[in-house]
Amino acid sequence: MVTAMKASRVPRLVAMTSIGAGDSSGHGSWPFRNIIKPVLLGRIMRDRTAQERVVRESGVPEWVIVRPAELTDGVKNMNLREFTSFDGIEEPGAISRLSGAAYLAGKVSNKSHDNGAVLISD
Repeated sequence: MVTAMKASRVPRLVAMTSIGAGDSSGHGSWPFRNIIKPVLLGRIMRDRTAQERVVRESGVPEWVIVRPAELTDGVKNMNLREFTSFDGIEEPGAISRLSGAAYLAGKVSNKSHDNGAVLISD
């Protein structure tokens, strides 16, 4: 995809990975960190970490990595919490898929976290 974007001069890449990928490893709820990720999601999380590396090294001029907290089937909430650092933050909760989708769509034009990663949570 990155090769096609560069060939077509597409300037912006918005990528969704997950809490626990890349430098957010070790974060998330206790069950996620200690049971779900190591037992059920090992390969998937390694792939998401690799995806983040590809995005960061892509050479695409504008990119952002969005890491939603645990996804739910809840209602859309547009008052999301955004974290770019894990220093002193409380444990992120969950986020509805609708909220995550709306946030991702907004990142097409909102460049507030360009060339970095942001964790989102309700």
